[in-house]
Amino acid sequence: MTPARTALVDLRERLESAARDLRRLAADLDALMRQQQLEATRAAGPPPLLCSIAGAAVMLSVSERTVHAIVKRGDLETVKLGGRRLVVVASIRALVERLRADRG
Repeated sequence: MTPARTALVDLRERLESAARDLRRLAADLDALMRQQQLEATRAAGPPPLLCSIAGAAVMLSVSERTVHAIVKRGDLETVKLGGRRLVVVASIRALVERLRADRG
């Protein structure tokens, strides 16, 4: 075998070895990410009962101004806690359910 051919065979073997190592690393990373997701879910605790106006806007995919308008209409329940006005998360879910029912 020529030196060039020997070098190519050696390079191919090293590439195959590197590919196996990458597959093992990818599998390890996937397992680690699943484990972290599971731990994060366990650590998250119970779902929140209240959220900020900004949080409600994110949940509903609308602007904060629109959330204020919905609150003013009486379609979302809010409470005052300290100096903050917070939206009751259950009222967000109820609003979405009413909207879905009206659509059908």
